[in-house]
Amino acid sequence: MCEEHKRSALKAISWRIIATSTTMILVYVLTGQLELTATVGFLDVILKILFYFIHERGWNRIEFGRLPRGARKDGSIDRQRQRALLNNTYVSASTHS
Repeated sequence: MCEEHKRSALKAISWRIIATSTTMILVYVLTGQLELTATVGFLDVILKILFYFIHERGWNRIEFGRLPRGARKDGSIDRQRQRALLNNTYVSASTHS
């Protein structure tokens, strides 16, 4: 089952809130300093977004585990991809006749 981009974005935001809140709670419990807690929380959000972006860009350069668009693990392709391939084959064959 596929997710809409809005759902994925909302999940990412809700996870960032949970993860940063956890970090901030730990900092406050360990230090009792509200200013330090806020600073760490701010840096946590900024740095983790930056590092995640760098991580994603790095993985985009790695082909391991990728399938061609429309391909499935069992080697078959979905109907939309089949139609596109058949259409391209038909167009290609009719232009060379």
